[in-house]
Amino acid sequence: MTRRWRGVLRMGTVLLALALPLVLPAHALAETVEIVNKTNGTIVVQAATVVKGAVRRGTPTTLGPGDKMTVTVPGNKLINVYDARFPNRMLYQGTIPASPTDGSYMIRQPDPRIPKLDLDVNRPGMTGR
Repeated sequence: MTRRWRGVLRMGTVLLALALPLVLPAHALAETVEIVNKTNGTIVVQAATVVKGAVRRGTPTTLGPGDKMTVTVPGNKLINVYDARFPNRMLYQGTIPASPTDGSYMIRQPDPRIPKLDLDVNRPGMTGR
C-alpha cells in the first residue's frame, strides 16, 4: 500500500470512531444499578433483561441485611426478590427503567407483618428502616 492510501484508511478509521457514539442508540449503553438490602432478613435478588425478545436472567445473588449488589445490563432491568429461606416465595417483582445515568435503589419492608417488599430510589441522605 502506498502512503496515501494508509493515510486515507487511518483518517476513515478516526472518523468512524468519532461518529460511532452518535449513531448508536442511547439504550445500547449499559448503566450500573446498585441495590441495597435495607431489610432485617436475608433475601435473594435476581436481575434480568430482555435482549432481542428473549429474557436473559442473571445469577441469583444472596444479600444479607445491609449488603449491596450491582447490576450492569443495558435497557430495562427486571428485578425479582425472593425469601432466602423459602425460595418459592417471591417478595418483590418489578422493573427499573433504562436511564442514561447510574442509579442506587434500596429494598425495604414497609410493614413487617406483610411478607412483601418495596424497591425505592436511594437518594443521598435518605435513611432506610
